[in-house]
Amino acid sequence: MVKVQLLDTTYEQIKKDFELRLWRLQEECRHKKTKWMDEYWAMGHSTGKKVKICLKCNKVLGNINIRK
Repeated sequence: MVKVQLLDTTYEQIKKDFELRLWRLQEECRHKKTKWMDEYWAMGHSTGKKVKICLKCNKVLGNINIRK
């Protein structure tokens, strides 16, 4: 991991670094611990779907429609 002086770093640089590190984590993760969770498009507003989330890397692995 590279240590960066925060005063010399912009928001965009930090965001780009975070996104790259998250992508690497999600690509290398084996997704062994998962959980089905309700999906919401806004607080209190369900989409009617459940999404399968990896508890280690937070990647969405799938979804199912629960509304009829």
